[in-house]
Amino acid sequence: RASGVVYPRILTVDSPPRLTTNDQRLHPYLSNAPYDQPPLVSSSFTTTTNPEEQPDDILSLTQRGILWFYLPWVIIYYAWVFVYLADRVRERGYQTLFDRIMSMTVGQKLANVPDSTPDQLLRKAVYLLSHLCFGSLTMLFAAFMYHSQVAHWTFALCVCSASAWNGAGFYSKVWASKYNEDVIQMAQQRLQRKAD
Repeated sequence: RASGVVYPRILTVDSPPRLTTNDQRLHPYLSNAPYDQPPLVSSSFTTTTNPEEQPDDILSLTQRGILWFYLPWVIIYYAWVFVYLADRVRERGYQTLFDRIMSMTVGQKLANVPDSTPDQLLRKAVYLLSHLCFGSLTMLFAAFMYHSQVAHWTFALCVCSASAWNGAGFYSKVWASKYNEDVIQMAQQRLQRKAD
């Protein structure tokens, strides 16, 4: 949910893909915010569909999020992208988030993991395990906000404000450099006309 803070150009509206990204990152968070109620869930992990009987403390909410969504997603993603589609990803020159992380400073720690498997499958498993751990920590934060409208809306306001600030900063930087280029070009044209 806080990806708007991390990605500086999230609130730039100069292209349809960025508009789609804005919607994907901000819309679910803001549209689901008013529904501060325990979910009506039926699962093999529980014997009830009555929300009053579902434990909704922070750890239970996080555990359900991990078991019902995040862990299955990690397993499916690993099998689908890193194993099944590995040749296609390599042939077409696609880049996964793992590849981007490996090219960054933080990826050097992953590069130290001994791995003799084809396609770095062990390193990719360690990467997804760290992704799972970090995601679980952020789920704890979300579970805290689940019971507090004040915390939820304060966080939403902070994320949207930081996103707007980052987007405005991006535009200022781009427009300032474009303006400077235009001024320099006009000055050069005037000097050229005076010289002629």
